[in-house]
Amino acid sequence: MAHSLWDITESGQAEEKAPRAVTACRAVSKAVAEYGVATGTPPNLFPMGLELVDKVLGGLSPRMLTVVSARTGVGKSSLALNCAFSAARQGTKAGIVFVEDPIEMVGTRIAARLSGVNDVKIRTGRMSEEERAKVLDVVEEVADLPLYVVDAVSASIDAVISAAHDLVTQGCKVIYIDYLQAIYVPEVHGIFEATRVKLDKFNDFMKMGEFCLVAVSMMNRPIKGKEDAPATRYDNKGSGDIENGAKLLVVAERQGELVSVRIEKNNFGPEGDSMLFRRGDDGQLYPTRTTIREDNSDRPRQESRPRSDGRQGKTAAVEGSRSQQAEWWAENQGRC
Repeated sequence: MAHSLWDITESGQAEEKAPRAVTACRAVSKAVAEYGVATGTPPNLFPMGLELVDKVLGGLSPRMLTVVSARTGVGKSSLALNCAFSAARQGTKAGIVFVEDPIEMVGTRIAARLSGVNDVKIRTGRMSEEERAKVLDVVEEVADLPLYVVDAVSASIDAVISAAHDLVTQGCKVIYIDYLQAIYVPEVHGIFEATRVKLDKFNDFMKMGEFCLVAVSMMNRPIKGKEDAPATRYDNKGSGDIENGAKLLVVAERQGELVSVRIEKNNFGPEGDSMLFRRGDDGQLYPTRTTIREDNSDRPRQESRPRSDGRQGKTAAVEGSRSQQAEWWAENQGRC
């Protein structure tokens, strides 16, 4: 379902409408319907494929922009690939737009990730017969995996949006963009202005349907003499628009022999929860431990107070489908 302020034209583009004021009651009722509170139906969330995020948030909401940030060499692309594989294995159609690497390199990474054979061996052909057999087995393993990739090397922002649109037409619900700074914006000078344009276009594009974007971002090199200082949201290249434009910001950084992944910004819940990865002999990242500081489900809830009309201030949950959520909204919006 498209955003209420936008219509979809015949060309598939979003056409902006003038915003209109609504009552707070209408806004709450809309949220109640959207998240299935009225019908007892689980909200329409998509797994990011990162255990840390999926446990804390329950998944990604449609039209939600997530940014995964890391410095050079930490493993941004490997992390994105891990997430995409995990989401696909959970049955969610996932897609990746690679802006830096050609399709052959992408295929090599996938083969290395699934076979456990180092990608250098795959590229050079210096494999044992056992390793060669493992790589060939990958073809069968990915045959039914709902994962799609697009080669958009050196692409402009409009070309990347077009590639993402192609993934949406394939039914992809979670789309990863690798990576943000490799996308160029014609006739725009300066990294801050270019970053703002990219994020605006991403957010506008997501208003067209029920899917979400996860953009990989490069961080600035550490200041000399402060190499051990922890990375923060302000270390992104193009910082300012990235932490403001993203609803969720995840930071990955080296921690000794491991890679730590941390929720740095979260518009929907707690921040600071972390997850550790180890780098395997094949060069890929593998999860080792997830640390969630607080279980949201254990937080105290405010008791419902009677309304002035005698009804309770909460709606009884009933079993229902997403269409029933829409019916509830249609029936109850007149109350506001």
